[in-house]
Amino acid sequence: MSKCVNEKCKKDPLNSRHAVIVSIDGDMACCRACAVEHEKQQRHFFEVVLHDDQKFADWMGVPVEDVKSKEQDHV
Repeated sequence: MSKCVNEKCKKDPLNSRHAVIVSIDGDMACCRACAVEHEKQQRHFFEVVLHDDQKFADWMGVPVEDVKSKEQDHV
C-alpha cells in the first residue's frame, strides 16, 4: 500500500483512477486537488520550516541543538 503525498490525506493513490505523479521519484497524489495541496505543503516547508531551527528540529523529532545553523555558532 502506498500513501498520498498530501499529509492530510490517507488514501492509497494506487487505488485511484485520478492519481497524479508529483515527483521524479514516483511519489503520487490520489487526485489533482491533493497534488495542489502537496505543493502548498512543500512551499511552506521550504519557505518557513527550513529557515527556523526550532521548527525544523520539531519536524525532525530531535533537539534543536542537533540542527542549529552553522552561522549561529560563529556569532
